[in-house]
Amino acid sequence: GEPSAQRSNASCIRRYTKQGNGQEQAVTNILKTLIPDEEAATALEYALLLFLIAGVIIGAVSVFGVSVGDLFKTAGAAIGAVMG
Repeated sequence: GEPSAQRSNASCIRRYTKQGNGQEQAVTNILKTLIPDEEAATALEYALLLFLIAGVIIGAVSVFGVSVGDLFKTAGAAIGAVMG
């Protein structure tokens, strides 16, 4: 039979595709074709996690970047005034 990891992955895929529409089934079929083994699936999970973290960092810099930049400008001006 199938190894337990493949069996659990297959049941997970079946669970998610039962809820969805034809597009989700198509994506699942593409992913199963592109990611036939566990190592590739793990690499994909790490890549998705990396993109998620990068998105959070970019979002945080976008939101807080201006105020942090203003803080450094104010601090630099204060230091400049004190120094000279």
